[in-house]
Amino acid sequence: MKNIKTISAGFLVLFSVLGGFTACSDMLNTEPVDVLTEDEFYRDKFDADAAIRGLYGQLMDLGPQFVVLNELRADLMDVSANADHNLRQLSEHGAVGEENPWVDPKPFYLLINNCNSVISNFDRMLEELKLDETAYLPRIADVMVLRSWLYYQLVLHFGEVPYITKPVETIDDLDALAAGDAPVLGVGEMMSQLLTDLAEREISLGIYTDESLYGPIDGFHTRTMFIDKLLFVADLYLWQGQYTQAASLYQAVLERSHGGYSRYSEFDQYKLPFRDNSRSEDPSSSKYNSGYLRYFDQDLNSVVNFWPLMFKDYGDANYYGEWIWILNYHADYEPSPFYDLFSLQNGEYKLRPSEAIIADWNVQEQANGFLGDFRGNMPDAFGNSGSYRMEGSQPVITKFINEFDELNPAERPGRLPLWRAAGVHLRYAEAANRAGQTYLASAFLNNGVRAAYPGSSMHADNDYTYRNISYETDAWGNIVYEYVEENGVKVDSSMTLLPAPFDFDARQTSDGDIPSIYRGLWHRGIGVRGRVSLSPISIPADVDPMLYLEDQIIAESGRELAFEGQRWGDLVRVAIRRGDASFLADRIAAKYEAAGDPAKAEAVRTRLMNPDNWFLPFDLK
Repeated sequence: MKNIKTISAGFLVLFSVLGGFTACSDMLNTEPVDVLTEDEFYRDKFDADAAIRGLYGQLMDLGPQFVVLNELRADLMDVSANADHNLRQLSEHGAVGEENPWVDPKPFYLLINNCNSVISNFDRMLEELKLDETAYLPRIADVMVLRSWLYYQLVLHFGEVPYITKPVETIDDLDALAAGDAPVLGVGEMMSQLLTDLAEREISLGIYTDESLYGPIDGFHTRTMFIDKLLFVADLYLWQGQYTQAASLYQAVLERSHGGYSRYSEFDQYKLPFRDNSRSEDPSSSKYNSGYLRYFDQDLNSVVNFWPLMFKDYGDANYYGEWIWILNYHADYEPSPFYDLFSLQNGEYKLRPSEAIIADWNVQEQANGFLGDFRGNMPDAFGNSGSYRMEGSQPVITKFINEFDELNPAERPGRLPLWRAAGVHLRYAEAANRAGQTYLASAFLNNGVRAAYPGSSMHADNDYTYRNISYETDAWGNIVYEYVEENGVKVDSSMTLLPAPFDFDARQTSDGDIPSIYRGLWHRGIGVRGRVSLSPISIPADVDPMLYLEDQIIAESGRELAFEGQRWGDLVRVAIRRGDASFLADRIAAKYEAAGDPAKAEAVRTRLMNPDNWFLPFDLK
């Protein structure tokens, strides 16, 4: 990606010679003839910006490893007949050889070391007045949170990892620290330590507003390039079981609006809004929804599957209403590395969707009663399919290769998807459910707040005070009323509105309503399942509603976020929370049962019933 790597060339050359080494020697493509010293490089905020962009350039090199570790080790991705033994080792959770490149932690630690170097130099720049506090605070926060996210990834896959926060000069120094003075932290310890470190720094959790970092470069805008600090801290709270705090930060992300794209920006951005059915044939009005042409809901030939356009489009209001963190590979400067893994026609086709997720998509019930999930493989007349498409008899994952242009076959544009709005809805639902707001959580999972909170017959027909706004219910949606007594007689009642962070206003009124011409922030939101026209999931009366809904939320996360690098973390988080290894083991074993290999399924289940076997061998040498 030219906008990151070429602008940061001086920073990368500096790191190749001083303290911060890089993961790939061919990444520099520059002979360090005139080498900058740290004092010569870190002169002002523009040098600081180049350093930050250099870190994200290196992060892009980690893309394939990030995806493979988080998806192939879980239940939604499987190997194809073309996969080598290294990929098969990961998928089957057997013995992993030291030579397996996918389990090498060094690329992560090399980037962590560069983060450490940048943090150290930013601190020095502040002391030497080369950065004022206004410039320093958001930049140091970004690098600290990026480093924390890297440790988050490491501990998910290796179980216990050395926590190193000081820069070193060589890989031998790093290995020595890992083997000696650095604390070794497990999953719970790491999540706690990361929260503590970020709190002690009192870092800024806002987004960049400085125009030196916020703007388009080589056709890509940087607003989705940087890690969302608020969202990452929310994830840490979720891991720690601090569910109300997590929900509060997720809500803050969902209700944040950049503005500047349309007068509906605040109602659309991150809200999963409904589409304009009067223009349902027009992709520009889709808001990444799927269903049928207007008035043709019972016609299978009228499918409109615009949900997958988010993996192909770029730069419009829809794109920025969905994507929170995504890195784009430039076809001219940094071709996508994912074609070899996923493409049948233009790569080596090593990885494919698992039969388990294909079967799960196929049995989802649509609002019209038909079976099938638009996020699986439901082709429409516009050439859109879903998360995969069939090429002959082979299912091909498309999320990473949707931008391929047959007229320019030498180009390989692509992107590394990290976080988007639907994932935050599901994370919020998970936190709210655990915080006791099961019915509200189900609204986010299903059809949105507007559909879940229609109003109350206890109030006059034209009184919209409580209509489409979050109020207290039991787990099945029955309203909890407060009664007012006069002389011992209950004469009035009202609904109790939920406190923050469980308050969502989805009201929409007209001239004659009370209040008049009102638009709540959430009046356009239709939920995760709602925007792909699936019927809502209800909670049976004979189950634990919280546990049942949690199962449904994790299943829905699989359908919505398949192959995007979220799955392994979801399974590990809930299995640890419940103290139930079978939550993870059964789901991964099901991948092999669906593929017709019951013997392997049982072997994988038996192995993964021991949590020690969830994690990979760690070796920095």
